Amino acid sequence: MTSFLILCLAISLACCRVDGGSSGQKQTCRSTAPNTYGRDEFLCPIDQQCKPANQRCLGPSSQVCAQNGKMEEGCNYDASRQQYEYYKGQAPLLSSSSSISRRKREYFKNHKPYHVFVDYRGFTFEFGGYRAQILDKNDPKYKYGPHGTGTVNKREYMGTSDCTYGELQTFVQDRNRKYDVFTNNCQHFAAGLITILSNNCAKIRAYRPQRKRDTAIPDDLAAYFSQITTGNCSLSSNGDSNSPNGSVATETGLVWMYSLVAIMTTSFVSRGL
Repeated sequence: MTSFLILCLAISLACCRVDGGSSGQKQTCRSTAPNTYGRDEFLCPIDQQCKPANQRCLGPSSQVCAQNGKMEEGCNYDASRQQYEYYKGQAPLLSSSSSISRRKREYFKNHKPYHVFVDYRGFTFEFGGYRAQILDKNDPKYKYGPHGTGTVNKREYMGTSDCTYGELQTFVQDRNRKYDVFTNNCQHFAAGLITILSNNCAKIRAYRPQRKRDTAIPDDLAAYFSQITTGNCSLSSNGDSNSPNGSVATETGLVWMYSLVAIMTTSFVSRGL
């Protein structure tokens, strides 16, 4: 009983060690920063060619992967704001094929631990045991697509932003660190990324390297990234990146609290208390 309770708590807390293992998802085109920093690509479905990731979704005039004068698909461009929509996604922690006992599966079915990620400009940004990875939503085996291994419970609109791929890659490069259940998990990563998107990458632009080859992240910027991720698991949806109003869902805290209460209750019941 004790070992099972410890397992329940550990998995409830480790809400990001999901599909992908330690190596992440293999993709058709070169991706997953920072190993290919500045050289990431995406698959253009029109000609099935790999194109530079930083040239994807560049507004109405973008013709890198457009056809017949139409805008590139999958960008979620908000013409009224001239910005791009970003979404928070939520995926179940365990797939239907996970090899755990029926008793344990019933526990997780009732308490629903989950993994979170962020969708923006045709890419999915996420973090887990494989560390940080950027997924191309055009890839035939896109993790959360029809032929992928993951499933999505919901995608929630969070606001709009004009951050570029390169600017977000700076954040990914800095946060591509060893997974830690308490200080560096998927919830921390997503919360930090959403904070950056809601501020239109203002901090990153203030510290933008003067030279293209200068990819070192300034200490002040690294400290800012740490501040908005460590211990910050509040993912708020205000429906408007420029508005302070809206609901705030401290989801990680709730998952941990409910899981701990459930485990303690189960322990008391098993002892006849």
